[in-house]
Amino acid sequence: MLNITGSRIYRAGALLSALSVLPNAACGGQRPSVNIIAPSDTPGNEAAKVGRIIAELNELIPQKPLRGLEAVNLSCEAPSYTPDHRIKYSLPYGLDSVVHEMGHAIYDALLSEKSDEFSFKVKDELWKDLYFLSLGFGNYEIVKDSNYIDKINCGGVDLTERAGHPWENPSELFASSLMVYRMHADRFIAKIIDPAVSRETREFGKLIFLYMRDRIFKGKVFSNDDPFKRETLNNYGPGLVENNGFAALVEAIGEKGPVQSALASRSNQLKVNAIISVFSSRVRDRRFLDAINGILNQEDDLAKSLAYDLIGHSASSVHPMPYEFAITILVKALNDEKDAVKLHAARAVEALGLKDKRLVEPFRKTLSDPDLALESIAIKYLSENGDQKDIPALEELPKYPVHIGNEARKAIEKIKEREKNQ
Repeated sequence: MLNITGSRIYRAGALLSALSVLPNAACGGQRPSVNIIAPSDTPGNEAAKVGRIIAELNELIPQKPLRGLEAVNLSCEAPSYTPDHRIKYSLPYGLDSVVHEMGHAIYDALLSEKSDEFSFKVKDELWKDLYFLSLGFGNYEIVKDSNYIDKINCGGVDLTERAGHPWENPSELFASSLMVYRMHADRFIAKIIDPAVSRETREFGKLIFLYMRDRIFKGKVFSNDDPFKRETLNNYGPGLVENNGFAALVEAIGEKGPVQSALASRSNQLKVNAIISVFSSRVRDRRFLDAINGILNQEDDLAKSLAYDLIGHSASSVHPMPYEFAITILVKALNDEKDAVKLHAARAVEALGLKDKRLVEPFRKTLSDPDLALESIAIKYLSENGDQKDIPALEELPKYPVHIGNEARKAIEKIKEREKNQ
């Protein structure tokens, strides 16, 4: 439910006094109050429930408690956690959504680290590994909000399925996991021990339970019983979780579901997030190369193109892709039959600043393609890395648009000058 917006919370309607001042034993004084703002017709019991749960969860982050919450009665807008450490939610989504958004606030205080579009940076490496583990085998479904909450009906529209998207990023996984652990503990445990649930997902669910119990709630459980009381996270070495997580990433990358659009398709997003996750991981493995090659062998041009875009951006990732991995993949991509795939691969070569003789022949072949952007990248690459064998292909280009012809002539001159000086 994370919809990052820059909107601030203004006083509107009646100020609910459930959280006027919260004691802060850790600081030896009083912590700033949390303003809960809602329309005057908000039911009193609803206000009290919200106040109590915010107060309880704020105790987990005394160093950075939630600053405020605004409730809107007549809105179907999805709840959101805002960058100024506040929550905005609509009443039809219920208390579970408040807890989910508080999960983002807690994540922001405990685990968040400045990131970028092509890396997942998390202060706790174990949580990052758990996110990786969530992407494969449908593991994330065990903490997806819509599998636990009551039906969300707003204006006669069923919005239940919109609740929770833990596959999107580590913060979303955390928010969904915290909500399920705190609000639906017995049902969560039932799924973890259900033999009908896959072994991978049950193991993932247990790790989430242990993480929430031991690292976030400091041993506190909300179920009638704790079947894992004799287990701790220490039973799982970081290498085991990391390796299992990597296997899950490979599975997610190789997932062959239909890709409908770059934004709306979960299948597509899983692939993209899995590739980003590999860039964010220290693990480098032949299985990853095989998985990317598997995408190359699919008929899905969009998945291919997005894969190459991400490869191109790997230079700015936490752990850039090894040189040989990139070369092997991109040579194959430049020989693809589809112009769109070749263009994305060429852009990846350009972004990575690769210089390798194995790329020369594929780039020479692309000079006959009608895509001007692709030709321009190829001309630049050959001007810096080509030789006499590339000149005939370049000499064919002056009949094209002026800028392509000019680029080709300059490339020929540069190749001849380089050959002369060798």
